Parts: sequence; structure tokens; C-alpha cells
Amino acid sequence: MVVELPFVFSGNDYPFLAVYLQATRPLPLYASFSNDVNQYSKIMTLSANSAIGKVISFEHNQHANIFVIDELSCCVVSCPGFLNSVTPGWNLALWGEEIISFSKWQQLDEDLYKIFSLVRGQYTTENELAVHSNNQNFVLLAAGVNLLTLAATLEQKLIYFKVGQEIITKLFANKSQKLPPPYINHCVFSEQSLCLSWQARQRIGEGDGWGAYEALKISFVINIASDDNSYQFIVTSEDYLTIDLNTISLSDKVKIAIVMKYENGSCSLPATIIAIKIKTR
Repeated sequence: MVVELPFVFSGNDYPFLAVYLQATRPLPLYASFSNDVNQYSKIMTLSANSAIGKVISFEHNQHANIFVIDELSCCVVSCPGFLNSVTPGWNLALWGEEIISFSKWQQLDEDLYKIFSLVRGQYTTENELAVHSNNQNFVLLAAGVNLLTLAATLEQKLIYFKVGQEIITKLFANKSQKLPPPYINHCVFSEQSLCLSWQARQRIGEGDGWGAYEALKISFVINIASDDNSYQFIVTSEDYLTIDLNTISLSDKVKIAIVMKYENGSCSLPATIIAIKIKTR
């Protein structure tokens, strides 16, 4: 399994992918830029002690908040190797595309576990909170991780990876080297106004850091796209924006993207949200 883990292993100074293998022995990893059997080259030998499973069922709390322990959501996973990899206290896992932390688990049967007491949407994956289905992957992120260092020039390149007979394709986005997006914590779209607020987020150690880098001035670029119109607003000294809808024309559904821009020209990844107008009778 090949995944990009934005900011999780941020102590790594180079672009990388995380590779997980669940097998009885280490296996070679081959890579190519085309799916030609004669073009694959061995690039590393993978350790085989990862804990990779599948989600059998789940319960999702519609009001989950990334800052509060979620005691309502849970998932049941089939995960060989779980007992050998889980640690006391908090564990970091990939649930589909969402990164979670969990502190409690219960064994239901052989290789079958209930995962609960969660912290949701970690490491900029808050948009994945509600994007879940059965049979998604479940991976303990600290167990048997193989970090594959790549050149930054490979960004946006499609790479073919091969382990045994399995072939995995990955479009390399170089997420680990990007500045994390702001966090949108408030969005109200009424018939009179559109109100937004957000928090700056920076990369510190192995966790989300909140607030901008103090040594650099920042601004926030807010792009709002409607069916017929698009608008851009720049905010320099606040972390909120209120737009009077008598001054612009928006459809009932808009896409919002907020980018944090530093005075040195570097920009964060965009924070995005879809807003639907709340209508009154």
C-alpha cells in the first residue's frame, strides 16, 4: 500500500511516500514511469510488519469536531497484525483517506476489532470526516512504515509501483513538503450575507500547529466560485470575512477556497468548502 501522509512525518526533510506491506517476509519494491514489464527497477526492500486491514462496519458522528474526542463514532475493522502493532495510549491510523487518533479498542473475534474514542480529521484531513464506506482501508500508521524518499521534480508524475504481482499507481503530489491549509471553522451562507472565519495552521513537529509563523507577515486569499460569477477577497489583518450579498451576485451553492500567503511568496494548500445558502420562508 502506497500513501501520501501530509505532515505526519514532517521531520523528514525530503519529499516522500509511505509504503506499507503486510506479508510473511520482506519483499522488494519496484517502480516505473510506465506499466511496461521491462521498465521496472528495484528501489528498496520493504519491511513486512505493517498492520493493514479493512473496515467492516462503522458509525459516524455527523457533528464530529477535530478539536474534541469523538465518543460517538467507531469502526469495526478486520486487521491481521493489529495486536502486534497497537500501543498503549493513542494510536495514529488511516481510515479511508481520513487520519484519526484512537485511544480505545476492543477485540471482537480473531483479527476483528472495534476502534473507538477517536480524534477525527487529523493532519489536514478534516474534509474526509464524512467520506466513509465499508471496505475502506484501515492502516496503523506507525507500524512497519517504509519511507520512500523521492525527488521534488517528480511532483505531479504518475508512478507505477510493483510488489510481487500487485501493481499500484500513484500521482505524486508532494504533500509532505507543502504548507498546510488554514482550517475553516465557521461558514454561514444566508440570503443576506456570507460569513467565514478560519484559523491559520502551520507545520510543527509531528502535529498540527495553530497560528501563523510570527516572523512573516501573512494574508489570506479567499476565492468564491458561483455558477455564473467568481470573486476574490484578500484579508490581511483578520481571520474572518463577512460579505454583504447585496454587493455581489452568488448562486445558491458556492465553492470557497482559502489560501494562506506569506510575504516571501510561499502559499499554503487551499482549504476548501462547499456552502449552500440557507433560505428563510
